Amino acid sequence: MFTVAIVGRPNVGKSTLFNKFAKKRLAVVEDTPGITRDRLYCEVTYYEKPFVVVDTGGIVFDEKDSLAEKVRKQVEFAISEADLILFMVDGKEGLLPLDEEVADFVRRSNRPVFLVVNKTESPRVEESAKAEFTSLGFNEVFFISAAHNKGLYELIERIMEFIPPSPVILPTVRRFAVVGKPNVGKSSFVNAILGEERVVVHSEPGTTRDATDVFLEFKGKKLALVDTAGLRRKSRIEDAVEFYSILRTKRAIERSDVVFVMMDATQPITRQDKRIVAEVESARRGIVLLLNKMDIVPEDKRSPVKEYFYEELFFVPYVPVLSISALKGWGVEEAMDVGMEVYRRYKNPPSDKALFEVITRAVLKHHPPSVGRKPARVYDVYKRFPDAWVVIVETNEPKAFKEDYKRFLLNELYRNLDAEGVPIKMEVRKKGKR
Repeated sequence: MFTVAIVGRPNVGKSTLFNKFAKKRLAVVEDTPGITRDRLYCEVTYYEKPFVVVDTGGIVFDEKDSLAEKVRKQVEFAISEADLILFMVDGKEGLLPLDEEVADFVRRSNRPVFLVVNKTESPRVEESAKAEFTSLGFNEVFFISAAHNKGLYELIERIMEFIPPSPVILPTVRRFAVVGKPNVGKSSFVNAILGEERVVVHSEPGTTRDATDVFLEFKGKKLALVDTAGLRRKSRIEDAVEFYSILRTKRAIERSDVVFVMMDATQPITRQDKRIVAEVESARRGIVLLLNKMDIVPEDKRSPVKEYFYEELFFVPYVPVLSISALKGWGVEEAMDVGMEVYRRYKNPPSDKALFEVITRAVLKHHPPSVGRKPARVYDVYKRFPDAWVVIVETNEPKAFKEDYKRFLLNELYRNLDAEGVPIKMEVRKKGKR
């Protein structure tokens, strides 16, 4: 698919423009240099022409800064994938030496380049910018204000002329999110699947601030991996950037089909780990638990460690728990296989007939306690549309179905149906009240 990459030095407004293309806030936008580190992808359609927009980290030519060097490699990769480059500069600040270095950097790509001069909402600033930035020698120059929508229509119109006219049909994509506390190895897991470093991996917790979609094929199936910023406790949220990153993680969960929840096998489980699992369960997405860094755990301790996590996560007994080493790559393919199986189950819920048979057999085996003179009876069982994994039980005595009894019924559903990894919610209603 035709790909447009937005590049430039830090803090010129790349993410603001990216969000305008996406028509929603996908990239973290904050008046702080260096916020965007990974490449962010978004599929958009204008005038019935679909294309991919890529937001990149700010380029800094500092060989002593290891993170800056990694970000620059990410930008290089984005440029190599791009069909068109939007080289963005800041019209208010004027032409800086770093802009000239970046200009040389993008020229070497041999890709078509549009020079996009941002923050020129003022006519005075635009006139001054015209005098300065023409010296860079680019033929296609656009003076815009991404924050105020100035010049965006003209820019999009010109991009449309570069896109081939043949229609591109977007495939159905299975979405898998990777979530967990900071620094547990989420980006390493994504990179192990890809076999290439398309997400920045760095020892600094919180390196991944945005939810980053990475598209790939796995065993002939189209899917997207969403690498997310680590979820922290609210008391640890120190700035707006981290706050918005957490919002994006939650949104990534909401728009995914299956979520890999990653934990550090070398560390005791924390309340935050459990909150993350509960967050995924409340969104009713497929769940796979990954115990990362198991290669560090001595072989004779691995089974007890796994059993410990099972016991601590007693409230989600249906979740598959896998041991992996994202750094060494073992267990990663098996994790993807299990994730694809959970996706299959998630998308293929049981019939109402099957649900009814399991519940009625369970009631005959262990009848609900009586709360009145009449015994509780089950009249109907069906799925709540459109949420197929919410099971409705109709009865004459809803009060008889207390929480412990509903847990018993849920366990029977998991025991008798193909539902491992899929959260099932049960609602009990009075007969006839739909």
